[in-house]
Amino acid sequence: MKSIKNQLLILLMIGFLFCHSCSNTSKAPADQKTIDEVTVLLTQYSNDWVEAIKNKDASKVTDYFSPELVFHIPTGALIDKEGLVKDINENPITLKSFLLKDLEVKLFGTDVANVTAGGVRIWMDTYGNEQTLEERYTNVWKKNSGKWQCIIGHANVLQYGTPETDLAKVKAIPAMAEEAINSNNFEAWLDLFDENAQVMFIDSKTLNGREEMARELKKFWVNIESDYTLNHAETRLIGDFAFGIGDITGQEKNLKTGKITKINSREMVIFKKQSNGDWKVFRIMVNQNY
Repeated sequence: MKSIKNQLLILLMIGFLFCHSCSNTSKAPADQKTIDEVTVLLTQYSNDWVEAIKNKDASKVTDYFSPELVFHIPTGALIDKEGLVKDINENPITLKSFLLKDLEVKLFGTDVANVTAGGVRIWMDTYGNEQTLEERYTNVWKKNSGKWQCIIGHANVLQYGTPETDLAKVKAIPAMAEEAINSNNFEAWLDLFDENAQVMFIDSKTLNGREEMARELKKFWVNIESDYTLNHAETRLIGDFAFGIGDITGQEKNLKTGKITKINSREMVIFKKQSNGDWKVFRIMVNQNY
């Protein structure tokens, strides 16, 4: 019995030493020639990736992504290779420029590398303002069957927009709301609100979220013809939130009864910056002006 135990112990020790030897071999540092070659290659791959995003064409870089790729996008979601390719091809934003900076390649052994970089994207938003997005990236690449592929990626937003462009976006929302109300375009008006918005209108219960707003307010819009003027006299930014205070004047006509009601109200609106840089109405409270 002791001899069997000893044999097992010897086999385990041999196995451990063999695995340890393999581990040390795979983690052996790459020589300078390999480091230089891989640095040039992955720098080119990273710039090809940027060009693919700019051109909305992932055909050249699809093979750069491992079938097992997991990519962490700035919203917090995890996407796979298919999702990343789709995001490149179908991104609705047309970029004016996209530049990488501070790109660094670091090898771990001869078949794993880490690429870190910063990126700056610039484009014109729907309001006609130039938008700037600054990000940091960390991408892990692995050599599979002689081919380098990204296996893990992460993008983190450092700055989205500037205070000037953010303020311009927020100030544009009341005018957009006014146009939607006066043209009786309920869907356009509702789209101005955050998914978790809360609204407190005169003589109405508090509505929580766009779903409840749609359910409770759409039936009201069908019977009302509005002629509103929304004027925010004060708008201020506070980080990723902003507030606006202003007046609502005009009239409403009930299409069923023909009754016309004069409107003279005051509202306070809290706006919230979205993960894509847009701004939406997050809270709104309306009081009667006397």
